[in-house]
Order: sequence, then C-alpha cells, then structure tokens
Amino acid sequence: MNKVCLLACLFISSLAYSQDISFHKIPSREGVTQGFLYSAPAQPFASAVLFQGGSGSIGASGTKEKGWARRDEGFLSGGATRFVSNGITAAVIDNPSDRGDLNNGFRSSVEHSRDIATVISFLRKQSPLNPICLIGTSNGSLSAASGAAFLGEQGPDCIVLTSSTNIKPESSIVQKYAHVFTDADLAKIKVPVLILHHKYDKCKHTPFEPMAGYISAFKNSPKVDFTAVEGGQDHADSCNRGFHQFLGIEGQVTQQIAEWIKSLKITK
Repeated sequence: MNKVCLLACLFISSLAYSQDISFHKIPSREGVTQGFLYSAPAQPFASAVLFQGGSGSIGASGTKEKGWARRDEGFLSGGATRFVSNGITAAVIDNPSDRGDLNNGFRSSVEHSRDIATVISFLRKQSPLNPICLIGTSNGSLSAASGAAFLGEQGPDCIVLTSSTNIKPESSIVQKYAHVFTDADLAKIKVPVLILHHKYDKCKHTPFEPMAGYISAFKNSPKVDFTAVEGGQDHADSCNRGFHQFLGIEGQVTQQIAEWIKSLKITK
C-alpha cells in the first residue's frame, strides 16, 4: 500500500469514528438532573459510563467552542474520544444538579446509583443490543463498583476498575475526599470485572501492591481479571497526572479495556 493510499485509508477510518461530543442533562431523581458528556461512534459494539476520580466533577458545561469539559486532563474525564475511536459509546459522568461534587460518601449512596441507572437507561435506548460497562478511575472506581452492587439486573453488564483508591486515610477529614472502592459491597456484584492498575502508581492512596488480593472479594462475579500496566510517564503531580492517570499511554490502556469488553462476548 503506497503512502497516499495509507493516509486516505486512515482519514476514512477516522471519519467512521468521529462524532461530536454533546452535553446532556436528564432527570434522575425528583428535582434533580444528571449531567454527562456523550459521544458515540457510527457503529458501537458497547457503551460505557466513565467516572473520573477526585471530586467527580468534570465541569461539563459551557459551549462546544469553549470545550465541554474544563477538567479534561484525567484518564476518563478526557477519554470520550479515545473510547469512541475504539468502538465504544461514552458517557462521562459529571456531578448531579443537587451537588457540587461526589465527596462525603456520595459515591456509595443509593442516590448516586439512581443517577447512574438513569444514564444506563439512556444508553440502552440508544443501543439496545450493546452491553454497558461502568468504568472508574481512582475515586471513580467506587462509583462503578457501587453502581453495579446496588443496581443488580438493572445495572451494567461489566465493570472496569482502574487506578483504584484502596487505602483509607487515617484522618476523618481526608476520608471525605478519598473514596475507597471497597466501600462498595463487592460480593453483590454479579458481572465480569476487570481490575487494571499501573505497576508504578505513586499516588499514596492507590498503591499497586494490594490490588491483586482483592480478586477474591468479588465472590459472585463470573469472571475477574487483573491487568498490571507498565510504561508511560512519571509526573510530580502523582495523583492527577503521571502513572496514576496512565500519562503517555492513555490510548494503549483504553484499547486494552475495549479488547477486554469485546472478549466477554456479551449478547443482549
């Protein structure tokens, strides 16, 4: 294949996946709306609800010209386009209208799960035959795990936990901002689970070493896989950048997740 043809093929391929990112607000609880960024490929094979870490607020507002997400440097807050390029419809969760963030235990609450259920329902209407996966990073892993545990059959078809917060701070004040994924009732999760963690994650609340030991905590999941990631770039901001956010290998890790979802061969 000559260079001109190759470039043309790559251009056509990119068009097949290129979709605008839009912002949606839908009613989720009485008097409450749930906002999320939304983007879909032309022919998706799956859908995913993405939960960024930190406070959970991605600042998804404004206009298309100014950019929907102000906090888009994280692995998932800025991940919609990457997931779409891998054939997955993406909904990137923001905070609901009655809250400025997801701190203070909200990620493991019934109310948060209701908000998640609303987004899942939206995605099912768009692609009724495609599986839906909840994907969290850092603090966001608690949202993914809690959503699956609370919602049961009305919930996702799989979950992916990346760079998961697994060390609870001693300070009760700091605990409000570090959302440990084991605060979810992991035994209630009955869908396939992928645990993906960078081997050299330097964020103090998300060490790599304990993660493999949590495989057995998903007692009722039909499949639990563990993937250790290497490579990428270190950064002085070890929780918001660097290995923790898969800096420099975001595309590679996104592809790994997409291939795992596809390998499940979930049919609706």
